[in-house]
Amino acid sequence: RADSEVVITAVRWDVRALRYASRELLLNPSFLLAAMQQDWRAFGFAPLELQHRRDFVVAAVQLVGRVLEVVPKEFQADRKVVLAAISQCGSALEYASVELRADRGVVLAAVQQDGRAIRHAIGTCQRDTEILSIATEQGVCLSELDDELEATSAVMLINDVLLPEVSQETTYVDDCESSAPRDCPDDDCFDSPTMYDASIGRE
Repeated sequence: RADSEVVITAVRWDVRALRYASRELLLNPSFLLAAMQQDWRAFGFAPLELQHRRDFVVAAVQLVGRVLEVVPKEFQADRKVVLAAISQCGSALEYASVELRADRGVVLAAVQQDGRAIRHAIGTCQRDTEILSIATEQGVCLSELDDELEATSAVMLINDVLLPEVSQETTYVDDCESSAPRDCPDDDCFDSPTMYDASIGRE
């Protein structure tokens, strides 16, 4: 429970091994970042005091951009955090706040990393000539994109404004692995996540 090498080895097989790690280990940012290298969902096992530390969150999303999905909501609206996430995985733009998904500089950075990130842009960024050009250079089909953007605009208000806020202190289980830049998982892999309580088993 307190041996970092033993726990990291166990995490390679199942991230839920962190349920049995000592609190001392779980309070160690370096240990948790090492665990996230094995499975990004390790972020969900961090004590709340770490999850709300900006420096730790920045380091986590730089390591695996997908972590932006499960960080506290305040950081999804933090430009520095979002830029760090999309530098590793452009499609992490999906989990940024409405304001940042409409921010040209943020969207441009995301699309430069992964052209598919344009699907998560909002407002005028969807029709920005430079952004569209970069996306098409990376193989994005504009005819298919038109339909996707229309659907996204229709549900954006409901998803991001009208629905009650969902707690960000829970991590999500699916089959996605962390990936190198320009090799983010497709959104198809993000469907139907199952939630589990990462706090079970903490000391």
